[in-house]
Amino acid sequence: MGKGTLVVQLSTADGALPVANAEIKILDIRGNLLYTLTTDESGLTEQVDLPAPPKETQLDPAQARRPYDRYMAIITVQGFRTVVINGVQIFDASDSTLPISMTPGNSDQIDEYEIGKNALEMESQSGAEFAPPTLPLARIHREVFIPTHITIHLGVPASNSRNVTVPFVDYLKNAMYTKRRTA
Repeated sequence: MGKGTLVVQLSTADGALPVANAEIKILDIRGNLLYTLTTDESGLTEQVDLPAPPKETQLDPAQARRPYDRYMAIITVQGFRTVVINGVQIFDASDSTLPISMTPGNSDQIDEYEIGKNALEMESQSGAEFAPPTLPLARIHREVFIPTHITIHLGVPASNSRNVTVPFVDYLKNAMYTKRRTA
């Protein structure tokens, strides 16, 4: 029998704030309590060892046994909804971190999540869901092309921030000015 490790990391406000003093119960798939952990001021638990199938099962497709063991994590903390995660996957000789974003609310409210099969267990990985995305053909110019205007997204890539179009020369001036100021 092998073993892997698990650390639970709690945060709120889209990862901006750690959640301290949370109670995390780690149970095996049959519901037996293995660990009761508490997060520190950084929102992290101590690292714990959990049994896992030997590493050889990960590499041998003829193995009938799943190449990892599954666990359940139950997270409770005052002022936040309770989170239950079924199917936390632990592999032999691997360090795992379980990041959880906590939602403010009543701890009587429960958010339950199920982690599905790992790709190692799937019959075929040749379907459309495993195909790499197709990229449009790049346009290659024979000469250097300097745009007259550039569109800038005023936020992180996934945010709903505004896009503004500015003259490229002004963009360069401001980018160079900002670079000098912060250096």
